[in-house]
Amino acid sequence: MNWRPLSSKELQAAEHYVRLAMAQAELAAQTGNAPFGAVIVDALGEVVAAEHNRVREALDPSAHAEINAIRVACRRMQMPTLEGYLLYFNKEPCPMCLVCAIEAKLSAVYYGDPDDGSPPVALPAAEIVRRAAVDHRVQVHGGILAEETRHHREDLLRRYSS
Repeated sequence: MNWRPLSSKELQAAEHYVRLAMAQAELAAQTGNAPFGAVIVDALGEVVAAEHNRVREALDPSAHAEINAIRVACRRMQMPTLEGYLLYFNKEPCPMCLVCAIEAKLSAVYYGDPDDGSPPVALPAAEIVRRAAVDHRVQVHGGILAEETRHHREDLLRRYSS
């Protein structure tokens, strides 16, 4: 899945930002949304967007954490693409969100635990990137804190589901 192995410094940074995405997932769960969070970081490591799933509160099926973060980052940076920016997420992105990351020209996507095949279209992130008919390739790095992200999300579902 990884285009190249992460260095120890890159892995340490990825773990930090995935944990920030996990904090956003907690905000989502607290507001009755699915426990997903996303963070977008610039080349200097500055967080430019931190968002969570808002599908229920926005009454918008596209208001996934990654989509929300991409929208915020594009507005903040005042540009429609995010070349050089990195997306961190607490779970493998769904096809809709990954295609949006490709369209936004994000440089890389890092995520926690892999998808369990539950979304309406169960395709691994690396496969979607491989099949994308575009000249821009997003690097995909999965399994960042996989057990920790899975346990965290399961705990949030137990605590906040009614």
